[in-house]
Amino acid sequence: MLLSFIIGLVKLLCGTAERFVVGSAAFFPLHCFIPHFQGERASVLALGLKLGISKSDFDAWYKIDKKSFCDVGGMRLLSKYGSSMWRLLSAVFPERKWLPFRFGRVPHDYWTSLDHQRDFLEFVAPQLNVKEGDLDGWYQVRSSELIDVGARGLLSLYNGSFSKLLTAAYPDHPWDDSKFTFKPHNYWNSLKNQQTFMEELGKKIGLQDLDGWYSVEKSTVIAMGGGSLLTLYKGSLSKLLAGVYPDHSWDPSKFATKRRNHWTSLDNQMKFMDEVGKGIGVKDLDGWYSVSVASMIHHGAGSLLTLYGNSLSKLLATVYPDHPWDVSKFAFKPQNFWPSLQNQKRFVDDLGKKIGIHSEADFEKWYEVSPRLFQEHGGKSLTERYRHSLPRLFAAVYPDYKWQPWRFQSARIRVPQNDEEREKLFAHLETSLGIQKPEDWYRVTAEQLLVLKVPFFANRPGVLRETLSKQYPNVSWDPNAFLGPRSRKPTSSARGSA
Repeated sequence: MLLSFIIGLVKLLCGTAERFVVGSAAFFPLHCFIPHFQGERASVLALGLKLGISKSDFDAWYKIDKKSFCDVGGMRLLSKYGSSMWRLLSAVFPERKWLPFRFGRVPHDYWTSLDHQRDFLEFVAPQLNVKEGDLDGWYQVRSSELIDVGARGLLSLYNGSFSKLLTAAYPDHPWDDSKFTFKPHNYWNSLKNQQTFMEELGKKIGLQDLDGWYSVEKSTVIAMGGGSLLTLYKGSLSKLLAGVYPDHSWDPSKFATKRRNHWTSLDNQMKFMDEVGKGIGVKDLDGWYSVSVASMIHHGAGSLLTLYGNSLSKLLATVYPDHPWDVSKFAFKPQNFWPSLQNQKRFVDDLGKKIGIHSEADFEKWYEVSPRLFQEHGGKSLTERYRHSLPRLFAAVYPDYKWQPWRFQSARIRVPQNDEEREKLFAHLETSLGIQKPEDWYRVTAEQLLVLKVPFFANRPGVLRETLSKQYPNVSWDPNAFLGPRSRKPTSSARGSA
């Protein structure tokens, strides 16, 4: 009786093993699961080869969507894991830590784990200019910037409060709400917070007593992070001070105001930019490359920027003329920057150097990049100009190089879309495969096509035959004679056509 019960339990567990997925790893509690697990792993690796993914290039899986995976024969396998690429890969590659947010949507309740929250923050930190291990670097990040990199659902757990998120994720760090460049929601409603900010600001600008505030201009308070605080007092510094220090006898007539021609003085512009730079954590002049125009306006530079057509790069070039500014390095490019082909090439050249591409001899490496790399380095608007098509982008930027569009990572899962692309592809393939006449295609194997980086043909004889029919419309192709083991002699109609 007991033995029968144990046998039945083992069978039950073996039959449902594939459903046990916990966190980012899959657990197979008995040895009977191992053959099943190895079979699925082998299947995923084989499908990966069809998609142009080598066995060791695990990060490439993040760029594959569910439709592409299903198109190469992975639908049934994916359905076992709730159509979740994350769950599937976590199950077949449990030795790796998979991040579901890199696939797009995250599983229900994923964000409730503090470990998962930290995984996300550590992943997006470089994109937000937060250095590894420097938690204080988060003080300069806005909630909107975090949302832009996919944290909307995560922030919703904390009612949109970035400071609460950081406090929960890193409870051992001594967080100080007053240090956030962009203060938490309702932060300024506390009079104590207002007083703390004004006292610290007074120390930073060297005030000896409260009367020293008479010589301070409103733009200084804005530049040091007090713009939102001033809005509570309708933009009036005198009203702000009267509210924060009600026991002091203030004289509104003594407050400094900007003269109409204040910004015509280059010294005033430089003084203001120095103050703003300190306020937002710009440690050196190159730090300005990551600052946006919107951030500058938030810190009171609106009227100053209008003198330069709202161009931060022109403002900086004027205020700091001895610095070798490079417009292509600004994360937020000036208006009309991208229409210039020269600017596009300059940006791509610089990006190439960052990943080890220094000359045409290294151009093969471009086939392995994705549009996401451009977006992460400030080139989102550039890829948008080419509808996120890297083949089109590189053909425009480097027109003299003989690009092979089908070899780009983003193009490996699709068949050439037009006659020109198809002609170039077949010219390359037939030269590489030694094909002299159309019927030579019957001897081509899937392995050969994978080596040539055309997974949309490998093991998909129907797609290959359909494309060949467009390339050679006068040939009567045998649908059962393609790709390796199934090959047989071509039909007479195929042999007699050219």
